[in-house]
Amino acid sequence: MEWVDWASENAKPIQSVDSSDFSDLQFLKEVLEDKQVVFLGESSHGVSEYQALKARLIKFLHKEMGFNVLAFESGLAETTSSFHLMEGMTSEEMMKESIFGVWHSEESSSLFSYIQQKSKTDRPLTLTGFDIQFQNSNIYQQYFQTTYQFLDNAEENIASLEKRFKRLWDETSQEELTTLAQDYESLLNTIEQHPHPDSKIQMLHERILEYRIIAIEKFYTVQNSPEFKTSDEKTSLLYNIRDDWSAKNLEWLIEEYFPEEKIIVYAHNGHIEKSRSNAFQWNKNLQGSRFDFISMGERMATSLGDRAYYIGLYMNEGKAAFNDRKEYVIAPRPKGSMEWIVSSSNHDISFIDFGSVEKEKGSEWIFKPTPSFIDGNRLFNMIPSRQYDGVIVFKEVTPPRYITN
Repeated sequence: MEWVDWASENAKPIQSVDSSDFSDLQFLKEVLEDKQVVFLGESSHGVSEYQALKARLIKFLHKEMGFNVLAFESGLAETTSSFHLMEGMTSEEMMKESIFGVWHSEESSSLFSYIQQKSKTDRPLTLTGFDIQFQNSNIYQQYFQTTYQFLDNAEENIASLEKRFKRLWDETSQEELTTLAQDYESLLNTIEQHPHPDSKIQMLHERILEYRIIAIEKFYTVQNSPEFKTSDEKTSLLYNIRDDWSAKNLEWLIEEYFPEEKIIVYAHNGHIEKSRSNAFQWNKNLQGSRFDFISMGERMATSLGDRAYYIGLYMNEGKAAFNDRKEYVIAPRPKGSMEWIVSSSNHDISFIDFGSVEKEKGSEWIFKPTPSFIDGNRLFNMIPSRQYDGVIVFKEVTPPRYITN
């Protein structure tokens, strides 16, 4: 079949998910040489090989290509607080305080070991995040107390606010939400009137508190609202709100907080796709579902332009895990799907750079609606070159080696 022959000739093999020898990744230097931002996606959060390879790619991009900032699909408050307070923590403890539990695994822990090691050098890998969702962590409370210990009642104020913020997934009245937002606003006013002497630290805390207020007023107000006909309707709106504000937060990190740095973005494919809403014309069954939202990547594609490179990660078969860690089977993907085409190259891990591809016999699938799969199983038709600049496809995958609490 022409598609298979083309993939066999054009796919770049990646030899390992965890080797410290980067010789097989050298082709990425030409692909990414002029990029300021690299998005690393994943079709599921529950894949060992994704987490291990992304950790390896991050180390390569940091060591050999000068990418010094890692922005996770996790809270700005939690990631940055953990980075500043990492001394005395194990890599596992830092990971658990920083990022969502879907990545609490041995594969991710190795990445945090690397972050800790590089923090002692003249070129650290700075950890940050962009999400507005709640995380079950007290780390920001500790960081605020450490930063603003010169303020009266700083410890009591932030402790009370963060305790109330962590309860927002539970049923909360509109009155409670309004009061909590006002109390965060009061604390924000206090630190603006009594700023930290380090302007960069002050800028960060102001942003975190602003985003606590935005999360309450924009996200959790909807989360706690009964005025929806279906759960899918609510979830779709929550995803739109979340990706809108994640895009604004990531744009702030890129343009204002780290304007001179090259940044790696770690997130689900669904959040980084460049033209997600365009694909729903071929996915009528998903219109109005929880998957129907405008992604962070789409919201940023115009402003970032050629400065960014978007990589989607996909799997052809094996086993993965849902966010609750329950395992599920991915049968070999059907003939004609993107996963089937790319994995037919006979490499265990294959990379294809869409940016260097001409439309020719064998590559037509890159430029026309082609089946792919969310989480390995849910059909999502898309034009691959509109969503990504490149893809990595794994022939077979397994669930992460989770670390329990």
